[in-house]
Amino acid sequence: MGKPKGSATWHGVVFPKDDKGERTTTKLGKKVWAAAAAAIEDNQAAIDAINKEKDWRHKYGTHVMDLAEKQMWSPEAAVKSAKAGLDCIHSEFEFIREGECRKLSEVMAAPKKADSFATVTIKGEGLFPNTANLVELPAEGDLPAVTGEKAVERVKEWVAQGVVEPDVATAFAEVVNKPDVMLRARTKVYVLLGATSEMCPLKALLALGCTVVAIQRPSPRVVKLIQAAKASPGTLILPAKPGTDTTGMADETLAQVAGADVLTQTPEIRDWLAQLLPEKDLVIGSYIYLDGEAHVRAAVAMDAIAASVCEARPATGLAYLASPATCYPIPKEACEDAAARHAAAPWWHGPTSLLFGGWAKATCPEVRGEAGVSHHMYNGLSVIQGPNYALAKTLQNWRCVVAVSEGRQVSANMAPASKTDSVMHVKAVARAMNGMETFEPLKPFEGATASSTMAVLLVHDMGVPQSAEKALRHRHPMQLFECGGVHGGLWRCPYTFDSLGTASYLFGLFK
Repeated sequence: MGKPKGSATWHGVVFPKDDKGERTTTKLGKKVWAAAAAAIEDNQAAIDAINKEKDWRHKYGTHVMDLAEKQMWSPEAAVKSAKAGLDCIHSEFEFIREGECRKLSEVMAAPKKADSFATVTIKGEGLFPNTANLVELPAEGDLPAVTGEKAVERVKEWVAQGVVEPDVATAFAEVVNKPDVMLRARTKVYVLLGATSEMCPLKALLALGCTVVAIQRPSPRVVKLIQAAKASPGTLILPAKPGTDTTGMADETLAQVAGADVLTQTPEIRDWLAQLLPEKDLVIGSYIYLDGEAHVRAAVAMDAIAASVCEARPATGLAYLASPATCYPIPKEACEDAAARHAAAPWWHGPTSLLFGGWAKATCPEVRGEAGVSHHMYNGLSVIQGPNYALAKTLQNWRCVVAVSEGRQVSANMAPASKTDSVMHVKAVARAMNGMETFEPLKPFEGATASSTMAVLLVHDMGVPQSAEKALRHRHPMQLFECGGVHGGLWRCPYTFDSLGTASYLFGLFK
């Protein structure tokens, strides 16, 4: 993990300094995991193992999986551990502005300001989609774009292939066939942190007539957001520099002054959101994705905003694109399917596997929770992605666990590996992505398809009241991650994803 790149000048949310005065990531990461482990009863051996681990970069996964399994012992264990990990993060991370360094928690606890940003509102002039076309999946390869019931049928095909879980098709059908789902979802205001991210549902939500608050740095890319809003039946709200008069301003000029930096304007964004449209309920979605240590800092900044706004506005909901590449429970049926696929694997898998050092069989360790309830754990960690990624995504999982325990509305469906521009511009990654489909049922999604799919699930989660069935399934808050699995086949693959990397890359050379 080492010293973050580009660290000559620090601004905004930053890692704390270590004993040598450097803002490194390894020591802080281990401290956070140890804090979360310390909240589990009789867990001193695990804490010691984390603290003594010398090769954290390559062996962090063992400790992370061990913690996830122990969090499944009881809802209380999960909530206490998640809170401890989050508390450690917010008490340790720092915030730098104009050379002054303070604790992030101290900065976020400061009195709120009323004039953090000017508010720009753009009301679209597009037509609302008719009920039959509320749900749309874009064209992909030889497959045409589909809407309504045909979109539901396509998702059912994915279910049959093992690419998504059955409840994903159920959610699509409810959005298509129950207009009140969309009506309820439209009553929310969707705050999107990282609005220009390729996986962000901004355009899909606008097209459905929702009110969207876009938080991103000022840039030429904001022009496309503004244009999309004007052509839609939705409403786009943007923060702008205080005192800015945007009346009659050209889109290109507005894009230069509208926006906010989550990393460096963290408290100001919180202040603005705390008083924005007070008569409405907010849903704060965290969509920023960066490389390495910057991803952790962005995740911490987004969490600081979300947690603080939730405190100020108790009815606020949360939304995430959960990552399959962490540790969490999955449905027993998915585990059994993976085992069956391994038993029925083609003959050539055996000898070919040996050429690549062996493809590890996917297993789902069974954890006995309260009252003898069994949970089946999935380890999606990848050494290639590393401990920074694991921490960034797991802290979001922890926030979900805490929010669910508080009765808050949370959307955290598993998002698939996707062929977005930010991924496919790296040739090695692109080849590995293309080679994944050699191993059924793995399927990388096109970026537009993934984004559209996840947007529908978000609308469903925010438009459907908690059902008795869903409440029963969520007897443990981490069971949230069993629902809405658009995992791209990972849960049902006969091999661990981490062991397929080299083979996927080489097979991708021929596609």
